[in-house]
Amino acid sequence: MLIATSKARLAISMALRTGKAFGVKMHTLLRMQTRFDAYQVREREDEVRVQRFAGGEGAF
Repeated sequence: MLIATSKARLAISMALRTGKAFGVKMHTLLRMQTRFDAYQVREREDEVRVQRFAGGEGAF
């Protein structure tokens, strides 16, 4: 299973099915996936190169 080996993201429909199968709330599984994704990105933070936005006041 790719999800169990961290090779695939947990899709919403799969979270629903997994939740029903194991008695876990879908939202709990999706929060866990989001935290894992954030952790993975933070681990590679030094590799991300972005030029800072130089907009003036009221740019947004």
